[in-house]
Amino acid sequence: MESKIYTEKDLNNFVDISPNGVLIIDETQKILKCNDIANIIFGYKNPNTLKNKNLNIIIPENYKKAHDYYIKCYFKNPYKRIGRIFNGLKADNTLIPIEVSLTYIIVNDIPYVLSIIREVREKTQMEYFNIILDSVVDGIILSDKEGKIQILNNQILNIFGYKREELLLQPVEILIPEKYKKDHVILRNNFMKNFDNIDENMLTRYCEGKKKNNTIIFLQISLSKVTIDQQPAILLIIRDVTQKKLFEEELIRTKEEAVNAAKSKTDFLSNMSHEIRTPLNGIIGSIELFDLSGLNNEQLETIETLKSCADSLTIIINDILDFSKILNNKMLIRPFTDNLIKIKNEISNMTKILLKDKKLHIYEEFKNITNTDHIYIYLDFQRFKQILLNLISNAIKFTQEGGSIYITYEIFFDKKEIIFQIKDTGIGISETKRHLLFKMFSRVHDGIFQGTGLGLVISKNLTELMGGTLNYTSVLHKGTIFTVKIPYKELFTKEDIDDKNKQNLVKLNELNELNILVVEDNIINMKIVLKMLQKLKILNISQASNGLEALNLIKNNTFDIILMDVHMPELNGLETTKKIRDFNIQIPIIAMTASTFDNEIKQCMDSGMTDKLLKPFTLLDLKKILTKWKIN
Repeated sequence: MESKIYTEKDLNNFVDISPNGVLIIDETQKILKCNDIANIIFGYKNPNTLKNKNLNIIIPENYKKAHDYYIKCYFKNPYKRIGRIFNGLKADNTLIPIEVSLTYIIVNDIPYVLSIIREVREKTQMEYFNIILDSVVDGIILSDKEGKIQILNNQILNIFGYKREELLLQPVEILIPEKYKKDHVILRNNFMKNFDNIDENMLTRYCEGKKKNNTIIFLQISLSKVTIDQQPAILLIIRDVTQKKLFEEELIRTKEEAVNAAKSKTDFLSNMSHEIRTPLNGIIGSIELFDLSGLNNEQLETIETLKSCADSLTIIINDILDFSKILNNKMLIRPFTDNLIKIKNEISNMTKILLKDKKLHIYEEFKNITNTDHIYIYLDFQRFKQILLNLISNAIKFTQEGGSIYITYEIFFDKKEIIFQIKDTGIGISETKRHLLFKMFSRVHDGIFQGTGLGLVISKNLTELMGGTLNYTSVLHKGTIFTVKIPYKELFTKEDIDDKNKQNLVKLNELNELNILVVEDNIINMKIVLKMLQKLKILNISQASNGLEALNLIKNNTFDIILMDVHMPELNGLETTKKIRDFNIQIPIIAMTASTFDNEIKQCMDSGMTDKLLKPFTLLDLKKILTKWKIN
């Protein structure tokens, strides 16, 4: 606290003219100055009795020790103290209630305490009542049985903007908006008629109120019945909740806007997914159907370029959709059992594709693993491969030709944990850019390399969704190491899997026995699917361009599997499937959909569809799903 600096003259004037008792004490508690009023308060007739005495002369015996400690602390850490009430000791040893205010002052560079003392006289019961009433933070009104205001506190004046005399003896309807006044009179009269039957607990309601300037405000009103001089009355406790209500309304409006914005974004992404993936399915399918044997080197290179561009576009679309799912907490982990060495070989093959013509040294190693052919693990290998290929793709992208990439796999059987590490000798990451590494749409080497800036963000989120961790170390111009740890739930032997799959084996050439119905409105996609089926030696194929055509074919033919597009004119895939199930026909119906959103996939399954084939799909994807349902 800042001290007040006085001159000797100023201090003397203040002591002499003050209407209250004044004492000035030093650090030893010696009373250096006092006025006549201070002597009179403590019962001393001689006006100079207290001067030069120790302050303890006016302190009761049982409080002296505590008071000594308090004064010492005050000089060390002074602060303004207002209205402290306690008992003082009079000359005749009787106690007197006093109110004391302290101020830290400096006179001629010497610290003192200025103590202003006022005798506390007993207040009347009504004075105390009014003090309490006006100190309450809520507005209070006491009205009689006719609804006239008998008592109110200052807070009511603050809430409604009236003067006290403008409200006293007025009906409470003065505070009610005009459109509610008649109804309020009826409610008040009913309340008074049923007074004896009303529960004594407070009734709380929310309603509108009207200020003196006709502004409408929102109020929380609690009312209870009371009896004054054997007459019924109503006690109202009123709180202005206008700001709270406006805040809640704004919160609801903001939430609705956010929900609508999120829905619009999801709908947009869903539509864009369909609009982009549908033609992309035609491009990728057409590339796969090329008979490459008769092409020259230049043509082969052109086809490879087309495939590379289509794959890159697919990766970008998948990244954006995956990122949207992560933002909306829609990403799901779907574990399944697979052979670890098989997954590793798939990753190796895809690594070769990612390498293209870039001359790098790739080293792969399994640590502490034997008989890897016999290790089957229950894990979401789709996400596992996505994470690993993202990191490998980055390592290839950021490693100069002639450099090396080391990929190691390790299983800790006791911890049920897989660890894989990708180490490169690439350009590394500078200290100043590392904060951008896992930030959405950010690129550490912006402007040099292509990419959405989402790959690492997605990889980290997927790893954490699977219960794992993704960490890295990097040295600029020397390389980077990414380490991923992912827990797995179960581990199986080859014998376990063989026993489970014995009855489900099927030869691929048996697919040609299938009778398949393809329902697709897009002419290009229809051609692609038909040519893919022909590549698989399937010849019993029927086709329909919408749901109505499909229903007519189903009524007159028997099919083994239906490949069903979702978005179609006339009758879409969902409605068509429901009608097929209404016929009690249990054909496997595979949704050919461009949507990867879980809610839309769920709609497919809820309609009665059996499985999904996501566009764009390859010949291998089609073969796998047909084989799966041929087995079943």
